Amino acid sequence: HPKIQVTFGHLLEAEFATASQLAFLESALLENKTILITGATSTGKTTLLSAFIHVVRQRCLVIEQTPELWVEPPSVRLVERPNNQQGAGLISQSELLTQALRMRPDRLVIGEVRGAEFLALLQAVHNGHPAMATLHAKSITDVPNRLQLLGQLSGITSELVMQLAMGIDIIVQLERREGLRRIADIGKLEMVGSFEVITVEV
Repeated sequence: HPKIQVTFGHLLEAEFATASQLAFLESALLENKTILITGATSTGKTTLLSAFIHVVRQRCLVIEQTPELWVEPPSVRLVERPNNQQGAGLISQSELLTQALRMRPDRLVIGEVRGAEFLALLQAVHNGHPAMATLHAKSITDVPNRLQLLGQLSGITSELVMQLAMGIDIIVQLERREGLRRIADIGKLEMVGSFEVITVEV
């Protein structure tokens, strides 16, 4: 990951995003929208999330399994602690998220949604806490299926997943093609007949 703070200027220069895409996303961030960054491995999800944290300049509670994001004051980083050799002492991302809500954050940030923290994140977003997170997904059309799978792993029904997930305002899908990382699509979750993402032209 970059050794410097990545800005929107860097992303524009690297052709990671267009000026109109960045303007749209900056406006959404300043309006406290909840944004989910999706993409396959090594498409730049963490890089874009770091840039988002820089843009909002809020007190973000950043929760990670492994420290990767660029975090500066007033933001605070909380890192998952694994089990010790006796199998005790685990502090999961789900537990950290619960504690983060008690710290009055301006915004919640999850480095990568993988398991039980998914339910806690959706509940927080549904209750009005703005958030940002990344999720592994091969395409923007695959995002609803990935959300449903995480819901199953968290032990919640498909209907509840769809209801809570509507608190996610924007999906940003990244791709890597011919060595170039870039924003492929921007969309919104909809429940019109089916649970799907509708792309937005910006």
